[in-house]
Amino acid sequence: MFITNCKIPWITKHKAMISVTSIVVMLLVFRLYEVVFLEVKVFEEKKEASKQRQRSKGRLHLKTQSLQDIIDNQNGYFSSDVHAQEIDTNEAARNSQLSAKISVSFRDALVPEEEAKGPLLDVETYKLYPRAVKNFPDKDVWQELRRYSTPFYTHRKLKIYVIPFSHLDPGWGTTYMDYFRERVKNIYDRMNDMLYEHKDMTYVIAEVSFLQTWWASATEDQRKKFKDNLKHGNLEIVGGGWVVPDEASPHFYSLIDQFIEGHQWLWRTLGVHPEYYWSIDPFGFSATMPYLLNRASIKASFISRIHYGLKKIMAERKSFVFSWNQLWDKRMENWILSYINPFTSYAARDTCGPTVEICETFDYTCSSCYTRTSTIALSQTNIEQWSYRLLEQYRSVAELTGQNVLLIPLGNDFAFQKDDEWNTTYKTYSMLFNYMNGRPGWDVEASFGTTKDYFTALLKDFEKDKKNLPTLGGDFFVYADDYWSYWSGYFSSDMALKRMDRIVMNHLRGAEIAYTYARFRASRNASVLTALNSIYNKVVPARRNLALFQHHDAITGTSNVYTRQDFRNRLDEALHFSEGVIHKSVRALLGLPMKEEVQVSASAQATGNNVEITVGFETVLINETTKQLIVFNSLPYKRKAVSCFLSANLRNVFLDGKLVPSQVNPILMKENGTLNIAPHGYKICIEVTIGPLAINRYRLVMVNKLRSGSSFATLTQKRLSALSSRMFKITELRGTSFTLRNNRLTSFFSAETGLLQGLASTATGRKHSISVDFPVYRGGSNLNGKYILSNKNDYLENGSANKILIVEGPLVKLLYVVHPQGVLLVQLDVSDSEALYVANNLDDYSAGNGRFSTTLPPDQSSCDSDRVMRVSSDIQPLENSFYTDLNGFQMIKRIYNKSLPHPANVYPISTAGFVQDNSFRLNIFSGQASGFTSKNTGDLEVFLDRSSCHDDSRGIGESLQSSSWMTTVFKLMPEAIEGVKDNTYHDSLSLQGHHESLSLQHPLFIIADEDDFNGGASSISLVHSAIPCNFHMLNLRTLTAEEKAINTLITHSKPGDAALIINRLEFSQHSRTTSSYQGCNTASEKISLKDLLPEGTQNVVETTLTLMHEKGHVQNTDAVPFLPMELKTFKLKYS
Repeated sequence: MFITNCKIPWITKHKAMISVTSIVVMLLVFRLYEVVFLEVKVFEEKKEASKQRQRSKGRLHLKTQSLQDIIDNQNGYFSSDVHAQEIDTNEAARNSQLSAKISVSFRDALVPEEEAKGPLLDVETYKLYPRAVKNFPDKDVWQELRRYSTPFYTHRKLKIYVIPFSHLDPGWGTTYMDYFRERVKNIYDRMNDMLYEHKDMTYVIAEVSFLQTWWASATEDQRKKFKDNLKHGNLEIVGGGWVVPDEASPHFYSLIDQFIEGHQWLWRTLGVHPEYYWSIDPFGFSATMPYLLNRASIKASFISRIHYGLKKIMAERKSFVFSWNQLWDKRMENWILSYINPFTSYAARDTCGPTVEICETFDYTCSSCYTRTSTIALSQTNIEQWSYRLLEQYRSVAELTGQNVLLIPLGNDFAFQKDDEWNTTYKTYSMLFNYMNGRPGWDVEASFGTTKDYFTALLKDFEKDKKNLPTLGGDFFVYADDYWSYWSGYFSSDMALKRMDRIVMNHLRGAEIAYTYARFRASRNASVLTALNSIYNKVVPARRNLALFQHHDAITGTSNVYTRQDFRNRLDEALHFSEGVIHKSVRALLGLPMKEEVQVSASAQATGNNVEITVGFETVLINETTKQLIVFNSLPYKRKAVSCFLSANLRNVFLDGKLVPSQVNPILMKENGTLNIAPHGYKICIEVTIGPLAINRYRLVMVNKLRSGSSFATLTQKRLSALSSRMFKITELRGTSFTLRNNRLTSFFSAETGLLQGLASTATGRKHSISVDFPVYRGGSNLNGKYILSNKNDYLENGSANKILIVEGPLVKLLYVVHPQGVLLVQLDVSDSEALYVANNLDDYSAGNGRFSTTLPPDQSSCDSDRVMRVSSDIQPLENSFYTDLNGFQMIKRIYNKSLPHPANVYPISTAGFVQDNSFRLNIFSGQASGFTSKNTGDLEVFLDRSSCHDDSRGIGESLQSSSWMTTVFKLMPEAIEGVKDNTYHDSLSLQGHHESLSLQHPLFIIADEDDFNGGASSISLVHSAIPCNFHMLNLRTLTAEEKAINTLITHSKPGDAALIINRLEFSQHSRTTSSYQGCNTASEKISLKDLLPEGTQNVVETTLTLMHEKGHVQNTDAVPFLPMELKTFKLKYS
């Protein structure tokens, strides 16, 4: 009305425009009111729902000290000025005070605490995967996630930390040293100068392996600058392991060892210890890692690659920041603060926000990475426009994550190699930050930063707003980055090196333990001590070679052929060095002169036709000059096992002057698809009874005839009629079935195929239908490759014409089956063994050899072959559930979801898996990492090897070739159980199961020695008594006191104190199997460290896992308490 009647000339002239403007303003006001009203309404509804959950579920809401203080304290270490205080041996009381010191909210679906089977968590990941896949985005991930944004955060001040980094793979497209010489050295040289000159520029380093090599080549001036950058805080070491490891395949021994090697080098060389973890490229994440990080005093972690269907759910719940807990930890003490990158990749093109084209425009870190988008050159005329565009991306990240404190990674693979990449990045972002921060109304504080800057600010923001930290339990397998690309293939790529990894791990652990005991005992013998100190330079490179192989493109089998050969050479060197250290250390412990190393058992994993080498387990070759065998038990329990050696002549074996009964078997050769008996030589087996951490010496006497008590094995064959021998009696297998049995186990086999049909435990007498076959998954898409598993169908090989040989004697029974894929060996020790040992030696299946062309449809390629061993049973678990281990540390429940593709249901296994119902459990223990599933109810299915014609388009540019030779080893153990509840999502191995697995991972060491049996002890024990059998001595390793780099390849190290790492095993109480490990105190909550301490130990200090922080002196070493599952590290002071 005013506008219509107004007489003011200007208004009269423009009244039409003003009318439109007024209407627009009114509409905006109404819209603003509507938005605010809805926001308030939604807020009130959520608040009321929260109150309802509190009333109905008994919500736990503990308000205590600040989150930052909690994270500092929950790691369980004292500040440096009080680290010498004494530890109260009743540590359980201290641990109980740390329970659940964060605000915790629970889902409606959770049961009250008194009914809980474990900790009450907001999210258990295994329950989310079916929904994650159902809601899998088949278009741009941001467009799918955008509607879950919360506009509230876009109106708050943003605190942005941009973190420059270079993702440095220690071997992938080329070898470790090639990468260092061609790329990494340039990156570190330029980084060091840039950060020294510009103190507001930051950078993070994750891999200590490259840093150690760079340090060895650095000048004194470069080292000074580097330390100054660390001291100033603009350079940060994140994680601090030797590598950023894969989390699917490694054993937790190796994970811990590579952390210790990295952390110790950092502290010894630079005086720093990592506080935050950075793991942006591994393909999925294990629930074991947050526990290890917690015990290593790491405060928080930043991870990236998880199934991005899960990222959609996290966007719904605004839970990219969360407390990562253990499913078994009811106290909720062992958690770590975690943040997940919400986007699909860690590269700068994906991390600044949802619009790739804009992020690429601001990525100056890698001038050769992109071709479709040009970077922008900032000037005073375009600074506003481009600053606002980048800020829009940052605000989108805030919307997606629900946080106004942001971590923005800025880097790429091998980024920052050139000066202009450093200079342009620094100059441009400094201009952007200055403009953003100074622009009124933009409400932003942006800068370069570190993970410490980010997590410190994040926790302050949580405290300020009194926000609850979501809680999560479980792991992040299987990873997928698009609709059909499940990264479960790498679980079983390059199985030969995965097996080699476990052999080296066992030998390195044996070398560490033998060497540390020998050196402590030799503290008062100068000549022996000098000799032992000199061989420490073999221990350190063996550690570092194994540590390097834990890298997420090494043990995974995802590097190229050239690099894989380099990794194999490094593992070979580590094995050779470890064997030498074992031999010399054991001779020193026996009081014998140290001499050049000789062969140690299990190292003869080689190519060739000798089945006893390629399939045999505890086998060592001896020659005519071998006078004695030295057997070393590296486990702290009494053991009884059958050990064998190959000899050209018959030998009698003596221990303490008494004849040891032996069984003489033939040496078998595989030639032209059949078995033959070698014309010369014998496989001689003895039963070894040995004390905990003990050494036995056996005298060998060459004879023409065996003495009473020793005997030749008898042979029974089918389809091997050409077998002949003058020494061995051979008969033909008749009937339809046969059995192998001992006092505890009976196994039933088909006489037609030679394959297992049933098992019966003496404990129950009940026979269970348990059969073994070897399906081959074929077909799939062109994406079936090193990373990705993409198969469709399985075709069972025709096993009706298998060749069968049974070798039986008083000590051991062996079954050899030659089937279309290779040779199967089944071994059953006659005394007390409750498990079948199973080894598979597979033929080379290289792409295109056409071995299986007759069994495939005409349209299927013969080069895509995923070979598995399937163990079928009559067990009827609910929900198609089964259990797999995580890194050999814990077990976790899996459910085979038939609505998902088969590759989505394949999980990693490191040491064990089982399937069970209310009365029976079938265990499989694995001597190497692999892929594992249970496709059909009651089945256990483990991958043996994979090959493919295809590159799966994930960067490596190669197809997957089968291993040139392949032996995988397992144990099968049936177990009667009772009292199992179907809804258990966390379970454990039985005590017997733990020890069967430990004996598979750590077989006895057998050393062939050429000295006459004169002088020295015949048997010694390194400990006073066995430890309780629910404890495991993970390692006893010597620590490096000093290190001097001769060059980038050679380092001289001086040994110092030692680290003792103990794990209390949690074991299932449901087993009805009687343990064959007699005399064990299975219920012990304490352990006597005094029984394990080497002679010469001055004092014992408990530390964090990687020895970065001392907790205090252990005064009462007779009874040190542990909680179930707990890992503790003790520093042993050397005299």
